[in-house]
Amino acid sequence: MQERASFGPVLFPFKLLLSPLSETKKKQRFLYYSLAFICFFLGVFSKATVLILPFVLVLFIAFAKGRSKEREIIYAAPFFLLMIAAYMFHKSIAEKLMSNVSSSFVSKIAVAVQIPVFYLSKIIFSYSYSANYPDENVIDFAESFADPSVIAAVFALSALFAAGFFLRKKYPQVLFSVWLYFLPLIPVLHFFSTHPVVADRYAYLSSYAVFFLMATFLSNSLNFWRKTFIVIIAAVTVTWSIISYNQNKVWQSNLTLWENAIKIRPTTFSYNNLAAYYYSHGEIEKSDELLAKARELDTEKFAFHSKPKLFILGGTGR
Repeated sequence: MQERASFGPVLFPFKLLLSPLSETKKKQRFLYYSLAFICFFLGVFSKATVLILPFVLVLFIAFAKGRSKEREIIYAAPFFLLMIAAYMFHKSIAEKLMSNVSSSFVSKIAVAVQIPVFYLSKIIFSYSYSANYPDENVIDFAESFADPSVIAAVFALSALFAAGFFLRKKYPQVLFSVWLYFLPLIPVLHFFSTHPVVADRYAYLSSYAVFFLMATFLSNSLNFWRKTFIVIIAAVTVTWSIISYNQNKVWQSNLTLWENAIKIRPTTFSYNNLAAYYYSHGEIEKSDELLAKARELDTEKFAFHSKPKLFILGGTGR
């Protein structure tokens, strides 16, 4: 499975970060705290996305009831110190390897406000998942606030935060979910160049917020609209089961994965991976055809992505 390593470093520290602040016995607390810190240390140097987890931790502290917030903030402080150190480390590497795509600060903000909407639509409607999205023109994200897509994104984000603010007393879960959705996305909003610009895996943690809010809504509705609740649950279950079944067929092998990626949005990277699959299975002519298509899309990226992999496989990439 492509990018399977991305899931563990993000999710595992997230779980353990919450452990030392739970109501545990004093003898166990130090052990949990130490394990959490070690896992966070390993996580931040294996996946930059993990850097945001201390802010997620503070979010849980802020919305927790009946617990000493001051004490738990003190417990969280070492994680922030490690986060700052790891951020400087990742930033120095990124500056050497990558250049910014957006030409100005305003254009970066314009792209950044569209990315959360992009992921939210993917999570809710579950359409056109791909193993790789093209970087050209930043996935067609507009870079001007005069563009209708940017205006719509700003309106949508403003509506979400406004709903969370006005419902914060009666339904604090809404504001909690809004922040839980946005915080994990901060490292991948393309303020600093990321490759790829967007990827479905970037929204793993944020998806928890969407499903938490849906579960909260359905749970609160159970006593009032029991029959409606059952119908909604059945419809959602059937719909997402079908989507999951179809998506599992896409993830069945590298062949189906990269064929699907090319079908949705052809990229040099996808063509290269599919070519490598055919090459490793002895279908040299088919591999060469795909490499030719990869070269047509982008000569520079073709050289970057194709040459090293084919060299390892024993090919020439001609």
